[in-house]
Amino acid sequence: MIDLYCERVAPGLWGEPLNVLSNLGYLVAGWLLLRSLRRGPGRDRQALTLAALPLAIAAGSVLFHVFSTSWARRFDEAPILAFQLLFVWMYTRRVVLWPPWAAAVAVVVLALAVGTGRLVHGLNGSAPYLPPLAVAVVIGVRHRSRSGRLVLFTPLILFSLAVVFRSVDNAACAAIPTGTHFIWHVLTAFVVYAFAEAVTRKP
Repeated sequence: MIDLYCERVAPGLWGEPLNVLSNLGYLVAGWLLLRSLRRGPGRDRQALTLAALPLAIAAGSVLFHVFSTSWARRFDEAPILAFQLLFVWMYTRRVVLWPPWAAAVAVVVLALAVGTGRLVHGLNGSAPYLPPLAVAVVIGVRHRSRSGRLVLFTPLILFSLAVVFRSVDNAACAAIPTGTHFIWHVLTAFVVYAFAEAVTRKP
């Protein structure tokens, strides 16, 4: 059994109740995104895939926080990485209007950066999320509505806070017995929704 989080103090399927239940946020995010796409005309397969990935993130995270095994961890990490890479592809192609080769380079660079982050110990396993956070900083500052409003700045701040809460989970055990990892789920559920909605929104 892999014991990474403060909330788990004993083995068992229900050892991390808050870390499991807080995944409801991803289900809500996926449902809202899919509902929004169903209302629009046409069938955008990339957008539908991105909108459905929060549901896969919820499922993978629940598996990991219930079973805490190596195979469950892979199910937890795979849909998160898939969301990140597909989002970068769609954002660079649809919003920045990069050519396919440039968008592909951006996707590969992010994938390599995340992979390198997995080799870095410390931050309670949050190092792989630093490259996506850097991407979010650039997009959060750059992405504006037609009125000039920084529409992704708030999700950027929440993502930054989420990484902090994820990183201090074990260190906070003495003060917060449940840990802080569940806050990571709650905040990133909103972040996932906001960033996905920015690239799947019907014109």
